[in-house]
Amino acid sequence: MGIKVAPGTPFYSGPSNPTEVTDAWLAHAWDGFPRECWNGSRFSKWQLMETKEDYLAFVRRQYNKSESCHTSIQPGLGPLVQTKYVRPWVSKVLLELDNPLAESYRQMRRLYSHLRLKFDAQPRMYYSGNRSFHIFSDFLPLDLDEPVEAPRGLAKEIIRELCIDLDLNVFSERHLSRVPYTTNEKTARFCVSISPFWSLDEIVAESSRPQRFKPIEIHFGLSLMGRLKAIDAEMTGKPKPEHGFNRGTSSNEWIERLLSRPLGDGRHRALWHVLSPYLVNVRKMTFDQSEVVLEEYFTKCNGIQPLQPSISSFKGIIHYYLKVAEKDGYPPWRLQTIERQDPQLFGILKEAGVVGEPDKSSKGGS
Repeated sequence: MGIKVAPGTPFYSGPSNPTEVTDAWLAHAWDGFPRECWNGSRFSKWQLMETKEDYLAFVRRQYNKSESCHTSIQPGLGPLVQTKYVRPWVSKVLLELDNPLAESYRQMRRLYSHLRLKFDAQPRMYYSGNRSFHIFSDFLPLDLDEPVEAPRGLAKEIIRELCIDLDLNVFSERHLSRVPYTTNEKTARFCVSISPFWSLDEIVAESSRPQRFKPIEIHFGLSLMGRLKAIDAEMTGKPKPEHGFNRGTSSNEWIERLLSRPLGDGRHRALWHVLSPYLVNVRKMTFDQSEVVLEEYFTKCNGIQPLQPSISSFKGIIHYYLKVAEKDGYPPWRLQTIERQDPQLFGILKEAGVVGEPDKSSKGGS
């Protein structure tokens, strides 16, 4: 079953075999790989999962053993992934309630209503299997100057407005969330996807023996993302730096080759760091022209390997990164920059025949 992310479209519709929860695991990791995972043991280190297959194999081992399983909340943060990206990024806010169960339930319903009314958000809701509720609000990958403190600031705003108790410890460079449909080691119940309209008894019953399988849906919250960016700007108080570069000094033939050779992996990074700024800031194409070119290109990529989280949602990501490139005016990465900052992406480009060794003209960083 392919992953689909669109308003009202579930990842997981309840297969004939209720123990088959692969789609739910993938939905929870919608923002991609690499990401960190942990088996819940204080004697074990976190492990870096480079691919979807690695992640699914790890989760299924834990599931089959009825043991705990966690994955990183923000795959763009943390020491094991910091060499993969030039700058850290976030793709969601987790608001966690961890009080006595009945009180957490009441606060969860208030928090859900607040997010719906103030931000028009449609959050993912999970019950941990013990006493806490996890409320995720998703958005397009966002580059913040304060990727930890800005989400924490948003949580503090909500605490003041609602007078509820949110766990602020989840806001750190390296924090985990329990993977849905894996076991809570304290109660032997499952972490489950829920509706805020279920009664507490219904939620606990579902956690004890999952049968209803509430579909996990990913909705991008643009209003909440805008508030997060505003908080980040208030914290830093700094205007964005101007990007100066000489557009005429480097060869872009390899980028033109890339546009004719669809990739099966590394598509998000190629879009962000190379293709969007190249079309808008180097070739000087209009926004609409660039969008058409990229939608055609990534449709071909989808034919090689399905885009994550889905081809329809990826079109929204294209729109977002074109807007960022248009606004900030940054140049595409040079080959030497890619080789230094993202060797995995460089290997993908090399394997696809886009590049051999870095061009001499690509010396220096962007």
